[in-house]
Amino acid sequence: KKMVRYRECLKNHAAAMGGNATDGCGEFMPSGEEGNIEALNCSACSCHTNFHRKEIEGEPSSWDCYHSPQHINRIGRKVILGHHHKNLIAPEAFGYPTGTN
Repeated sequence: KKMVRYRECLKNHAAAMGGNATDGCGEFMPSGEEGNIEALNCSACSCHTNFHRKEIEGEPSSWDCYHSPQHINRIGRKVILGHHHKNLIAPEAFGYPTGTN
């Protein structure tokens, strides 16, 4: 059986305001014993395991894929992560100057 670990919390507490703010929880710590429903919530940040980055032993992490330098694209002050470069939003859509008049 492969070991599953839940790492840092990725919940964006400022999403409703259009911002980005995480609570800084570095690793999931269950609130109860394994098998209990309380074990699905983190005792450090109170978030469900679904908000924590999942790492499966022997499998490449999605974290490695989306945070490698070749997959980071900057548009003004916005950072867009991902593989699908065809889906990037043009800078003018954010109201940022494009350098052309």
